[in-house]
Amino acid sequence: NQMPRKSNKGSPLDKVLQCLYYSISGASTTQIIGYTQISKPTIATLNKYTCQLLADAVDLSDVTIGGPGIIVEIEESKFGKVKYHRGHRVEGAWVLGGVERTEENQIRYCFTILLVPYIVAFKLPSKNILIKLIKKQNELLEKYSTDINTFYVIPLIKHSTRPPLKSLVRSCNNEKIEKNELNDNLSKRDNNFKAKIKELTLDLSQSTEFYIPVQKQRWMSVGELSVLHRIKILTQMIGSFTSLKNFQIDVIEKYYDKLISKKDSNIETLMRNYFKGLWSCILIPDIFRLDIIEHESIDEEIRNFFPTSLFKQRNNNINRNKSLQINYVNPTEYVRELEVQINCLRAITYLVIKSMIDLTDQAYYMSKESKKILQSLVTLKKIYDNLPNKYYFLESHPLHKSYVELLNESPENNVI
Repeated sequence: NQMPRKSNKGSPLDKVLQCLYYSISGASTTQIIGYTQISKPTIATLNKYTCQLLADAVDLSDVTIGGPGIIVEIEESKFGKVKYHRGHRVEGAWVLGGVERTEENQIRYCFTILLVPYIVAFKLPSKNILIKLIKKQNELLEKYSTDINTFYVIPLIKHSTRPPLKSLVRSCNNEKIEKNELNDNLSKRDNNFKAKIKELTLDLSQSTEFYIPVQKQRWMSVGELSVLHRIKILTQMIGSFTSLKNFQIDVIEKYYDKLISKKDSNIETLMRNYFKGLWSCILIPDIFRLDIIEHESIDEEIRNFFPTSLFKQRNNNINRNKSLQINYVNPTEYVRELEVQINCLRAITYLVIKSMIDLTDQAYYMSKESKKILQSLVTLKKIYDNLPNKYYFLESHPLHKSYVELLNESPENNVI
């Protein structure tokens, strides 16, 4: 009686009931067409109607499942639309379903799914703990940015101002090396080089044939200039970020309790993003061969917020805290290594700064001192805007497997 239909139009009632029976039994659309000789659009309409009836008949109740000695099988699925955007990150909600394996609650076609490493409710840290975590993060970033500047940036800067080696000077018209001795007519050489650059389609960062002047009669390869420029920007970004440590603490001190109490503040997602940035800082010494921090050296109050797996040494048998070894004859090898390291540092810088921007952005809408917090928020965004583009990543590189998750990670900002 609930289905609108005319007396002279539509399928017979017995066919409709037969179609509903097959649909509930789990028959496919093709099978139902063969059984009932009803058109495909009609079957689709009836199936939609059947789903509505079943949804209305479901009883909602809170039941605790599991217990000592009882196996709970868990299935997870993410619901989100990816039309015209396949292969990219899906925006949607994760849905978890669980059923216990007992004689009273038997389910057909169930299979066990192991969620790694386990499923736990995300616990927000207290305000005092979070402030200590922020202090620890800034302490680590200050130390590592100083070390990277000492062991990588300064050697590259010195290399960029060294006198050129005659064997490394190349022309853009493939002339013999003997004809390319250094002289004062560098402007013509530069113009020829720029003209040649426009014709190139290859990746200059991997080329050792072309060199450009940094200063008069001082030369450096294109790839070396590229890594020097990027690593200088990233260390400067980290230094600027740590200079705002007091502001970061002030935001948490004043607005963290409000963010927790507000239902639509998305605080759990924001804190997950913050911890991604915090944990990624532990990987910096392994990437740049610096002294690794020990898990036991962290204060007991905040130690539990750092997974022990992060402190595992991934690169064994290497010398740490050593200045960058520059290959003057063939820089391609060490430039490629630096590209991967800078890629990782870029990902870490992104995770750290972006998560704090999102927290500050939420606090800004709840602030009575909007002008003061807005000024620091704008400063954070200006720092973030300096983030260099991502290098391509070599899958054959030994660091690839260790850091692929870090490089592909991005904060979740469903509400912001």
